[in-house]
Amino acid sequence: MLFSSKEEMADAPSQHCFLIGTSYGRTFHFCAECSNDLSMWMDSLSARIAAGSEKKYLKSGWLMKRGIQQSTAFKRRWFTLDIECNELAYHKEGEKDEAGTIDLRKMTNVLSGDTGAEDDRSFHIITPERVYYLQADSKEDADSWCQALRSSLVIGVPLNQQKLSCHGVPWLVEKCLAFVETHGLMHEGVYRLSGSKSSVERLKAAFSCDASTVLLDPEVYQVTDVTGVMKEYFRSLPDPLLTAGLYHDFVKAVGVQDHNDKLYAIQDCIRRLPEVNQQTLKKLIGHLTKVAEMEEVNKMGTKNLIVIFGPTLMTNEFFQGGGLSHAGKEWDVIFNMITYYQWLFEVSEEELEEDKRVTAALELIKRASSEGQKSNVMQEFILEVFVGARKFDKSVNLKVASTTTAAHLVKQIREKQQLPEDEDYMLFVSLLGGDAERPLPDDELVLSASMGCHSGLNLCLVVQNNLIINKLRSLRPSLGHSGVMHLKDKKNLKKWQKRFFFLSEGVLIFYKDQSSSTELGRCDMSEYHLYIGLDTKKLSPTTKFAFSLYGRSSGLDTKYLCVDDQPAYLLWLKVLFQQTGLSFS
Repeated sequence: MLFSSKEEMADAPSQHCFLIGTSYGRTFHFCAECSNDLSMWMDSLSARIAAGSEKKYLKSGWLMKRGIQQSTAFKRRWFTLDIECNELAYHKEGEKDEAGTIDLRKMTNVLSGDTGAEDDRSFHIITPERVYYLQADSKEDADSWCQALRSSLVIGVPLNQQKLSCHGVPWLVEKCLAFVETHGLMHEGVYRLSGSKSSVERLKAAFSCDASTVLLDPEVYQVTDVTGVMKEYFRSLPDPLLTAGLYHDFVKAVGVQDHNDKLYAIQDCIRRLPEVNQQTLKKLIGHLTKVAEMEEVNKMGTKNLIVIFGPTLMTNEFFQGGGLSHAGKEWDVIFNMITYYQWLFEVSEEELEEDKRVTAALELIKRASSEGQKSNVMQEFILEVFVGARKFDKSVNLKVASTTTAAHLVKQIREKQQLPEDEDYMLFVSLLGGDAERPLPDDELVLSASMGCHSGLNLCLVVQNNLIINKLRSLRPSLGHSGVMHLKDKKNLKKWQKRFFFLSEGVLIFYKDQSSSTELGRCDMSEYHLYIGLDTKKLSPTTKFAFSLYGRSSGLDTKYLCVDDQPAYLLWLKVLFQQTGLSFS
């Protein structure tokens, strides 16, 4: 642990002192020449200690913390920012144990400054429950803390600092657009009406926690909750989506009198946008064309949409563009983008056709789900399937019907790619760039698997020869299998917990240890999908023998499990896969 205590240095020759405490009980006292040297030593040493420890902190250092009441005094605390666990912990001087933590999953904003002065060292962390008042040693340090804290946010953060989906757009945009296109295109006033303030705040907090894993459940969130988050997201960008630098160029472009020249001028401005802005704008405008096509039902035609998205995409609270006098120009920019979407964004016929089929597939799944049965409509869709491994230079586009099974798709791939007949290929659903994979039973429907509730986790389909599945065939685990595993779940992502597990009649039950009779939790395997592997960077598993249990519906928490050795790992995989319907014959 690293400490800095003025009181303990009372007898030292300088006030700029600190001490280092070791794990074997010895302390070393040091004094710097000035406050700048002290800060430099503290930053360097704390970074060195963090690098050699089990914990990996994005940032650590001394801050002054004030209580809930503004009249209370600031107290000096040592803070550590752990982005993996989404928490900011703080310690009292000279004490190793935490004095408290701030749950960053609930953080909705980070505000700099309290007085407006140039040298203001204060900043605030905003959550739905309270505001945390903090103060750094310098304005530069306060700005550094704010930047580090905002790295876990998505609202109010520049586009180029956000995690992107496989389509090159921020996860929040990807997920919100997909939700609206599945559940909200026919919702009257879809972008005009406001959502529930509390639901919008919950969604913002969820996206700030980890945007790539957010599951938008239509039974939990209204369409207007989702559109409300997305509108606020674009309004809060530090630089508008169309950028302040190109604002006047866009306005000038729509003022060109010749129609063709005007479109070329607008297209030139689009091409000059940063890549992430281009891709996000293309995705959004394509979505707005679908909304406008449903005007008779949703009452949101192009003229309604441009009033909302003109200022939303071209200005913000820091950049007002040309003010009210330019509002009509802003509307014209978005009007032309929606009206001439395909030409301006150089959308190919293949892209349009694929988009139509994906939209139709989502509608088909939605309709089948609402009717409580699988649809028998015979319609084909184009899906990308990777062969051998997830490599973008080796994939195949296949026509997949709503009734196509995993076994049938593997047969298609074998024939098309001329795969060796003596090798055993299976279809897998891959998540998180290949970190987690699930073999599909032969009779599982491909379309439902590719567009289920985990589609936001960078999902793709892979046909490959998996050696682990072959190893499982000869194993003979008992139906009442039991043993020790290490567990992480939503309730505790900070550390792995050793638990005793017992599988009984398709239900995985876990206890504190083998002697305990108190049940800590259970998973009905019929409600979960079993994935080999997990997000290793985020979860830091104790061993390489790990797997994940993802709920088949968004209301079930994901369970992450590790096993100490390979024989026990393979036995657990075999018995759990059997419960999910996977055949090893």
